[in-house]
Amino acid sequence: MLKFHKLWNGRHLLRSILPTIWFNFHYLPFRQAIKLPIWLYKPKLYKCAGSIEIDLDTVKTGMIRLGFLIETVYPNRGILWDNRGGKVIFRGTCIIGNASSIKVGSRACLDFGSEILCTAGLKLVCLSEICFEDHVLLGWENTIMDTDYHCIKSMQGTFIGSACAPVRIGHHTWLCSQVMVLKGAILPPRCIVAARSLVKAGLDVPEYSLIAGNPAKLRKSGVWLDVEDEPTNDLFF
Repeated sequence: MLKFHKLWNGRHLLRSILPTIWFNFHYLPFRQAIKLPIWLYKPKLYKCAGSIEIDLDTVKTGMIRLGFLIETVYPNRGILWDNRGGKVIFRGTCIIGNASSIKVGSRACLDFGSEILCTAGLKLVCLSEICFEDHVLLGWENTIMDTDYHCIKSMQGTFIGSACAPVRIGHHTWLCSQVMVLKGAILPPRCIVAARSLVKAGLDVPEYSLIAGNPAKLRKSGVWLDVEDEPTNDLFF
């Protein structure tokens, strides 16, 4: 019965088996690609430049899943992939759910730690550097950007600041629904970011913090969610 259940749930992969095979052999060395570690569902492959690296000694089939239906309140639209030439690193299991999009710039580096779970609606724009440490949980419709795309000028015509700055999400951190993380934001480990918060550069909070607001500020310390209670392995079929 259990094997039948897994086969029944896995039927959706048949819709995307050809782009999944192509994607793996396009990006990965043969010894990894043959195991099909990356599974796609309803992929929209806009640009497939750049590189993907799976930084693990042991690579498993389907350990990285992009676009699969996890949360039914969002459309079953799969994943949009737009890599203009940057580098994407996976360091373990990673699931990014339905109605999500990933954009990587020509010289950018997008680094996923192990046990990353995003339920649905992720909008990820990496034109410089974004790093997710291990065991990060992302709620519905998060937006994470390391760029504001535009540089501003002073009255004298000189540029002020930079359009891009690295973003880092600490391990065991939970971003609730509709959180927006902007360029230069650094979140320490074991934080909870409340729904609809805006996280900007310059936020200075300790570990085990609850932050909320626009802009996000420290609201309570000494609290955390054990995101290992929500392991990505439970979503594998």
